[in-house]
Amino acid sequence: MAFTGTPIVTQITDSVVRITGIAVPEGSGPTDGQGTIGLSGATGDEPDVRLPAAFKPRPYEYAGNVLSLQDVISVSFVLAEGEEPLCNPAVEKTGTTEEDFRITFFNGVTPTPNLEIWVKYHL
Repeated sequence: MAFTGTPIVTQITDSVVRITGIAVPEGSGPTDGQGTIGLSGATGDEPDVRLPAAFKPRPYEYAGNVLSLQDVISVSFVLAEGEEPLCNPAVEKTGTTEEDFRITFFNGVTPTPNLEIWVKYHL
């Protein structure tokens, strides 16, 4: 099951995106209680929310190490103002390319209230 609500995606800078207007529903099965966010070039399973095309994180090398999308993209969230904390979702980053990279929010049997999600690309 996808996020509930209507996502409002706002690009703050070249490397920061804010998403509001969505919540994670309660889960009762392996794919219930989750929502996915993908990059603009996502293929395969359609993400529930796509990040703007101007948000262009890329893997890069630093100090002899190649840093993957999972390394250079950070995700944080807060509950929308005035919401009671029912359940904090787990967050997982998967994939290594623009096409398959996903940020997935997982929930248990209690719904998560509206979230303010921040996705950042660390250069």
